Amino acid sequence: MDDKSVIQQSKKLMIAIMGISLVLSTSGAISGTIPLMEKHFANMPTSTVELIVTIPSFSGIFIPLLAGFIEKVTGKKLLALIGLGITAICGVIPVFTGNYWLILFSRIMVGVGISLLTPLSVSYITDIYDEKRANELLGYRNSFY
Repeated sequence: MDDKSVIQQSKKLMIAIMGISLVLSTSGAISGTIPLMEKHFANMPTSTVELIVTIPSFSGIFIPLLAGFIEKVTGKKLLALIGLGITAICGVIPVFTGNYWLILFSRIMVGVGISLLTPLSVSYITDIYDEKRANELLGYRNSFY
C-alpha cells in the first residue's frame, strides 16, 4: 500500500468518524415540525405531541450505561453499525405512518441508536488519533451540536 492510499484511507476513516458525530445531532431536527404535528394529532394535548421530539433523550439516560457491555460482546465496529442501523431504520418510520404510538416508539428507538453511538464517537477519535489531532477532531465533533 503506497503513502497516497494510506492518506486517502485515513481521510475516509476521519470522515466516517465525523459522520457518526453528525448523526448524533439529528435527533432534535424535527423540532420545527411541531406545529404540523399538533394539527395532525389535534385530538391530543400539545405536551403529548411534543413528547415525540423529546423522547429520544430519555433513551440517552440508560443506553450509554449498557453500551460498554454491548461493545465487549460485539466490538466497536458492529456496535457502530447496529447504532447506525437502528437510527436509520427507525428514523424513517414516521414517513410511512401517521400512527402516534408507532411514531413515538420509533423516536424512542432513534434515541437508542443515537445513545449507542454517543460513546463511540469519542472513543474512536481518542483511540485512533494522537492527542493533538484528537483534540482538534473532538472540537469539530462538539461543533455539530
